[in-house]
Amino acid sequence: MDIFLKQQLCKKWTLDKTTCRLISRTETLELEQKQVVALTLLSGNAGNVTKKSDILDAVWPDTVVSEDAIYVLINSLRNILNDNVRNPEYIKTISGKGYLWLKPVIGKRQRVLGYEVRRLGIFCMMVVVACAAYYEKVSGLYSSEKNHELPYQVKQDLIKARYLLANHPGSETEALSLLKSADALEPNNASILESLVSVLFIKSIHGGLTRSDHKIAFNHTLKKLQNLLPDNKVAHLYKARSLFLFERDHILADKHFQHSLKTANSHSHYGQFLLAHRQFKLALQHINQYQLLDPSGYSSESVAWVYLMSGNFAQAFKELDKLKQYSKGSYYYHVCLQALYEEMGDEIKSFDELIWLMKRGGYTDADIAAISTNFTKTGLKGAYTWLLRVDQKRLSIGQYSPPMSLARYAVSAGDPKLAISYLQQAVAQQQPSVMWVATDPKFNAIHNEPDFISLLKTLNLSI
Repeated sequence: MDIFLKQQLCKKWTLDKTTCRLISRTETLELEQKQVVALTLLSGNAGNVTKKSDILDAVWPDTVVSEDAIYVLINSLRNILNDNVRNPEYIKTISGKGYLWLKPVIGKRQRVLGYEVRRLGIFCMMVVVACAAYYEKVSGLYSSEKNHELPYQVKQDLIKARYLLANHPGSETEALSLLKSADALEPNNASILESLVSVLFIKSIHGGLTRSDHKIAFNHTLKKLQNLLPDNKVAHLYKARSLFLFERDHILADKHFQHSLKTANSHSHYGQFLLAHRQFKLALQHINQYQLLDPSGYSSESVAWVYLMSGNFAQAFKELDKLKQYSKGSYYYHVCLQALYEEMGDEIKSFDELIWLMKRGGYTDADIAAISTNFTKTGLKGAYTWLLRVDQKRLSIGQYSPPMSLARYAVSAGDPKLAISYLQQAVAQQQPSVMWVATDPKFNAIHNEPDFISLLKTLNLSI
């Protein structure tokens, strides 16, 4: 296939691959590199079905991704082109096969610089790097439809997806599939979009190999919801969380958090945001409001965490003591209690809680015996040294996941340089938990380290 650097896709649109832009007489839209490659492939095969495998090979030649990534990509193109999946003008889904470009490519494709690019892999390297990699710059493409009764199957998919998200952590992939089906049939329904934004945000954090694609889909879906309903509080909440965790624009995040306030969930997340900025009194106010709005909030350890991070250990212990009869088997209760005992200097009780968490996490009796030997010799420092330098399982014991967990082990083991190195990795990977590093008393010992201060500046945080 010959790929030219400027191509008229149809009567309305011209694709300029040198600038990653889609151009008409009235508007110019900026595209991502993946979108340019996909449009080139689809339009170049106009009248024939473009297989999913061909799209995968062209867009992700050296990366293993799932077919979900294709769905996200095609859906983004449809929204940019203002195409209707049920009555398509540009891209038609051929079930089980792939996608069909419906518009005949007209006019001569222009050769720029006097040569042709014969393979999409080579073309990808030549596309200007300045194309937006993760965030779309398209706005104003969506309009809301009048409220109407959802079709039965769409309603069932939405209900089931919400149930899974609320009651079965780890079922996000199934919920996402259901919501995609619902969105395909009802593309401008606010309830569906709200749930899609929620699950895509989760997948943006915990999506593994497809994390970056889910982040792109999240931003695209969020923008669609904002355009549909500019004052939507769910949209404001997830925009705030994205600005805080991914973009680190805390001033704008604060504004969106304030616009989101209504539900227990919004007060909870705003409280966590304020906690990251060491605004302990305000954080406590919003977490208390969360508990008032959500009956299950009473059993939350959130209030204890605020007192713990502010250094009021006695009040933190009182809060946990109130929960004792309800939370003996609660994982997060023991996580908070272990951290509190450690900060209070009670190493024996802290280690007992650590052992409880290790057993809960899946460590063997041999592991428990090994770390206990280290604790007997040098206390908690020895225990954390074992977790840092001996343990290869890296199971969840309430210290987050690597590299953040390794940073916590390193600082407790007395290796500040290694701790900061792991924190820098956590920042590079946009690990959400790193955003509370300025508040977490675990890192008090390295507050004056120049590299730690520099890291805080990168995060737009301060002590």
